[in-house]
Amino acid sequence: MLTRVIPPDRPPARFRIEELVSRRTFKRHGVSSLRFIDRNIFTILNAYVQRFPGKKIYANTWPFQNHDSALKPFEYRGYREPECTEGAKESAHRRGMAIDLDVEDVSSLEVQKIIKAEFEKFWRFFGLTGIEDGTVGWTHNTCETWGTEELKLISIPK
Repeated sequence: MLTRVIPPDRPPARFRIEELVSRRTFKRHGVSSLRFIDRNIFTILNAYVQRFPGKKIYANTWPFQNHDSALKPFEYRGYREPECTEGAKESAHRRGMAIDLDVEDVSSLEVQKIIKAEFEKFWRFFGLTGIEDGTVGWTHNTCETWGTEELKLISIPK
């Protein structure tokens, strides 16, 4: 039987800190930017690395813009500082408890389908508590506490 994974102090080696915070946050705080991110996000990143081996997994892409012009410039897919105007004011991103991810060659709808199918046997042990249901283009992952052991499917207002 799997038990809950203990959150690490740092993200997996495949991820740079800049991928998890905005350009402004990293410029202000550098490596100390990690303090704004809930450690359960690191376990969620580890789950993605294990579940999608050999695939590139993207959060913020702004650090790579000079190296890979094919990437869309994403900056607010992890922690969002108070001055950020992107997204909802009460977003889990503002508390460092959410991250939006893309998996190379796997659609966001397929990733969501996999998470729903494997939640009880895999994902919940890595601190994932909710995803946006039906989001096209990325998968929103959160480690917020919902008061239930079930996967929270967050609906997006249309």
